[in-house]
Amino acid sequence: HRGVRGYLSNPYRSRRRRDCDGGILKPNRRVTVAGGAITPFIGKFHPDFIWKKHPDFGTKENPSLEQLLHRVVLGACEDVGIDAAIVDRGYVGNFVGELFCQQGHLGALAVAADTGFLYTPFTRIEGACASGGLAIAAGVDAIQAGAEVVLVSGVEVQSTQNAKVGADFLARAAHYQKERSIDPFTFPAMFARRTEAYCHKHDVVPEALAPIVAKAYCNANRNPNAHMHSVTVTQQQAAEASDANPCFLDNESLNPWLKLSDCSQVSDGACAVILCSDEGLARLGQGADRAVEIQACSVACGPLGEVADFARMDVTEAAAGVAYSSAGWNANDIEVAEVHDCFSISEAL
Repeated sequence: HRGVRGYLSNPYRSRRRRDCDGGILKPNRRVTVAGGAITPFIGKFHPDFIWKKHPDFGTKENPSLEQLLHRVVLGACEDVGIDAAIVDRGYVGNFVGELFCQQGHLGALAVAADTGFLYTPFTRIEGACASGGLAIAAGVDAIQAGAEVVLVSGVEVQSTQNAKVGADFLARAAHYQKERSIDPFTFPAMFARRTEAYCHKHDVVPEALAPIVAKAYCNANRNPNAHMHSVTVTQQQAAEASDANPCFLDNESLNPWLKLSDCSQVSDGACAVILCSDEGLARLGQGADRAVEIQACSVACGPLGEVADFARMDVTEAAAGVAYSSAGWNANDIEVAEVHDCFSISEAL
């Protein structure tokens, strides 16, 4: 829940710590995910991605940001059997539409998908890599405020530039003035720094992260929507630097701590979900019987460009602590965890 922030350990300023029980803004209306839609995620090495070595290069184009967004917002409505006019509010999570696609104002772009959305408030949410999660949190907040049916979507197209230009665009998620100069590939270097800190703290070597990489590719092989659905990486391949899996950073001190296989892909794709209150479920044409309740949703934020301990993700810990407390659960209750694994060290942390 967006308005709930848990500061479990804040090294930057002293403030009264709110008890991690959801506080006065704890959700008092049940929120469920009733249905949704998702596109395949494509990019280089995906068989459907059009690039200079693809046989259809010059005759076909990859889906645009607008096409992907419209596909999922309409698909989500179809999945639960509703007309677009049933939606009370919409959100679009996106980080860098302006840079990669020269397109902002994505709330209005989503409304253009169907005349039924006309005059419905749609808002674009940006929070770097957390944009999609923040859009979900905003949707939960909207239902707490009285909305009954909320459409939450996320879309990114990041394949329109070469790797170094793309790395510069993505570096806007860091403190650009202070951190851009670390390496031409800013974020890989920043996470190499975390890998170094983690290995020193726990007395392990970077190769210890290879099982995380192998598992991620194994999961992709089982997921037809995954970018790397057709690519296999073994644990041994992930553990060894090679011509096919180089340590590629220019920063000499950080270079040994990150290999290509430790990095996620640059992908294009979109997804959308329908969030409902109990009253909203009654509006659906289908899907109410399969709706999944959101037990807790928590957001935390830390100061950009300031990391107290590279071997910890304290902001994530803060958000998770509030979510666990709000739901009345702990880590032992979790059977499946989907984590933001932009780099292999992210999952370990």
